[in-house]
Parts: sequence; C-alpha cells; structure tokens
Amino acid sequence: MEIITSRLKLISLHPFKDYTGVVHSGDALFLVEPVGKILVAFLPDSEDVLRLVGRENSYVDVVIDLQYFELARPAREKKFLLEEEQQERYRIIGRFRKVKGDCGVFECGNLRFEECFSEESEWIEILGARFYAYLPESD
Repeated sequence: MEIITSRLKLISLHPFKDYTGVVHSGDALFLVEPVGKILVAFLPDSEDVLRLVGRENSYVDVVIDLQYFELARPAREKKFLLEEEQQERYRIIGRFRKVKGDCGVFECGNLRFEECFSEESEWIEILGARFYAYLPESD
C-alpha cells in the first residue's frame, strides 16, 4: 500500500533535547479539521523535528502512525470525532476503508493513517489511541 499522509496544520512544536542541547525527538501539536481539535503526536526522529522548526501555523504533510490503542470497535455514531481521554490518549471515530485484507485507511477529517482492523463496520471507534508522526521523504 502507498504511504498515507495527512495534511495538518502544525500548531506548535516542542523539541526534546539531551543534556548537551542536541535535539533527539519532540512533540508536535496538529489541528485536525473539520473537528477543530488538537492532536499531540510524538516525533521520534530528530531530523523530522528539525525540519519542522519555524513551520508553526502552516500546513505540513505528515505520516501519522497509530502507535498504540486499547480498543477498536464499530462506532455507534457516524461522525468524525477526536477527543482527549487522558494525557495524549484519544478517543477517535472515523471512517475505515479496507484496501487489502483487514488493512486500509482510517480517516477522521484531514487526519489519515494506515491501520488494520478485523471489524466489518465502515465507521470505527478507537479508544486509548496514541500517535507517532513522521515526515515523508519528499517533504
């Protein structure tokens, strides 16, 4: 499957530095539209963090990776939803389109990522979600 990117507005960037001042990773806050909610994603690659410095309040193409979730089930509501359950863990409802086997593209507004779910429903609810973000090579 091709790389799935999201075009999200970068609200702020928080680089993490070691004791010598070298950036090793960071957190980015992205606006998810049209739901109007902020998503915190961990950036594990220092090069990606450095490439985002100074790009606050602009739209960037980013690869979102659902790093962890507690539960995925068919959604009772058929509308995009993103809400923080606890610190940097989210409840998210979106549309899931299978592409190959149980894997496909999950969409919640302009937030898109590749994932695999065995659920047969088009609308999926994910609980306890945590996200990583990477910049595509061509950015």
